[in-house]
Amino acid sequence: MNNINKLTKLMAENPDIEVIFLYPEDGSGEYYTFGKTYKVELDEYTIANERVWWKSNETELFEEMADAIANDLYSYMDFPLSEEQEKDINRKAEEFMKTMNWKRAIMVYIQPR
Repeated sequence: MNNINKLTKLMAENPDIEVIFLYPEDGSGEYYTFGKTYKVELDEYTIANERVWWKSNETELFEEMADAIANDLYSYMDFPLSEEQEKDINRKAEEFMKTMNWKRAIMVYIQPR
């Protein structure tokens, strides 16, 4: 199925969710540029630490949260952490992940021409 057909199908099946267009940041200063759709997916996103995170890649968010928790709880002198300390950090990161407000959306990835 081509990307336009996939987008149309996802929009018809999910009329109440937003469509988000994603494109690489190139800093060109141009307001608009030509591009083509290279991927369309139904996914979820959340915003944390001034960044957008995708549910399909929540491992990266988990790792960042675990690192932040470790840095809050321990000084650099405490590293490397014990297995018990790492388990505690992972448990706290899992608890944090459960509080995240994930929002479903159709993601349209744009590739510049």
